[in-house]
Amino acid sequence: MAHQRFGFELIGVAGGLNPCFEANAEWHRLCQGTDRRGAICHMAKGLILLPTTFGYTPSPVTILDGVFMALHLPSILKKGWRFNENYDFHHYDISSSLDAAAKGMLLGVFPIHLQHASGGLKSYDDPSWVKSNAKFLAEYPLPRRKVSK
Repeated sequence: MAHQRFGFELIGVAGGLNPCFEANAEWHRLCQGTDRRGAICHMAKGLILLPTTFGYTPSPVTILDGVFMALHLPSILKKGWRFNENYDFHHYDISSSLDAAAKGMLLGVFPIHLQHASGGLKSYDDPSWVKSNAKFLAEYPLPRRKVSK
């Protein structure tokens, strides 16, 4: 339905619009709160699920969180998009999303209910994350976010 009704060619459950430069390049930090879309549940204290709602869904987006990504195979083959394998783990989702958008693909979030067992990044001083972040920011020069005074 995400493709048939909305035309999404790369689909996720969370993502955002208008990414701008941020020192810590995570999809939710790259997008302002009003530009975040989708939802996912996180586990807390055993089996209690806490929903995190980023914004409305279904919705077109520019970048997707890699917790879940589905694709419309005919679109992928037609447009020649490939998953960005230049990243071992961190930033694979953002880079692949930006590559898809650059090929004119329509990315979108859709209300697919998932449980995300990860609590997220615990430390920005993790050597693998720092290396990947520097590589990503060098490869994808996003516009800088305007800081209001």
